[in-house]
Amino acid sequence: MLSGATVSLTDEQIKTVPTAGYEVVPAPGAGKALLLIQALITKSFGTGHEYETFDADSGLLLYVGDAEASLRVVEDSAFGGFLSNDGSGAVLLLPKHATRDETPFDPLAAPIDLSWIENQAMTLEHQSAGEFTAGNPANTMQVTVLYVIVDV
Repeated sequence: MLSGATVSLTDEQIKTVPTAGYEVVPAPGAGKALLLIQALITKSFGTGHEYETFDADSGLLLYVGDAEASLRVVEDSAFGGFLSNDGSGAVLLLPKHATRDETPFDPLAAPIDLSWIENQAMTLEHQSAGEFTAGNPANTMQVTVLYVIVDV
């Protein structure tokens, strides 16, 4: 069954995404795994209220799983421009199935091993090493995901 979830982030939460990450969907329980269908990220930043301090070629990501066994479900390496520009905006993201070390899965060669993501939460993270700077207390961002829960 198709399900959805939305997480709203304040300015302070946006700044700490690289170091804290935020749960978007809780772990589904033993014997179950989350699979992303689509994600929409929207922002409302005032004029001159963009964020700074990005690592080169970094991006916002949705993960299922932890550092040891994870499935990267969304990546856009050019996504830094989304947070480093002011104003309102939205980006629609589709899954990119790969491990955290960016090894892509070839669905024709082998199916995804769902045991890697069994009973794991979906989290929003950023590749930058430190927290963002600048921004503005009035800035907000929303992450909306559509996903399914499957048996492992």
